[in-house]
Amino acid sequence: MPEKPRFDYRLKGVVASDLMRWAILSGEGGDLLVREGDKVDGAARIAKIYAEGVDVVLAGETLNITFSETDRVDIAAFEAKPQARSNPRTAPRPKTQEIVYQNMSPDEILAVLSRAEEERQARGWVPRAE
Repeated sequence: MPEKPRFDYRLKGVVASDLMRWAILSGEGGDLLVREGDKVDGAARIAKIYAEGVDVVLAGETLNITFSETDRVDIAAFEAKPQARSNPRTAPRPKTQEIVYQNMSPDEILAVLSRAEEERQARGWVPRAE
């Protein structure tokens, strides 16, 4: 019987907002911030990210990576600063953001959120903050 594919990462957090969804995976090389469609280690593809876990396709199989059942899972929700809209008749509305996490300090959470925002700006999804 062939050996099941191994994905040597654990789920550490999920960052979600009205416009994006990222997962924080922790592996031997440290933390990795990924979004749906990203490749990990050249062979695995992040198929779906949701609050309870991540679906990863590896060697033709879908693996479900979830939070550890032995540690507490926490949720932090907040509203992000509204972005100016091109149509002045519609007032900008705040964006709700949420992070579901396990075993992360406030500093680690802020660092991940900052990296996610930098990625969004680098990809041209949002204007750079002034």
